[in-house]
Amino acid sequence: MTRILGLIDGSAYAQSVCDHIAWIAAKTDVTVELLHVIGRRDLSSEPVNLSGNIGLGARTALLQELAELDAQKAKVAQARGRLLLD
Repeated sequence: MTRILGLIDGSAYAQSVCDHIAWIAAKTDVTVELLHVIGRRDLSSEPVNLSGNIGLGARTALLQELAELDAQKAKVAQARGRLLLD
């Protein structure tokens, strides 16, 4: 084994993962790589009920707004990941 890959997500376990990987790396003299992972539930929009009567074009506007919200959440998750890895 020449490399250890640590997956961190900013949860309560991330620090423990880093500590354990550092300990193993020191004992075995291997290279360490950390990878920030983002779960699907961290990025998806809140469930929205799109049924019912809504005005003409409102559904399209709502879907566009949800897409923009998802894009903003993705940017925040990426920034958070960069902070974790720095």
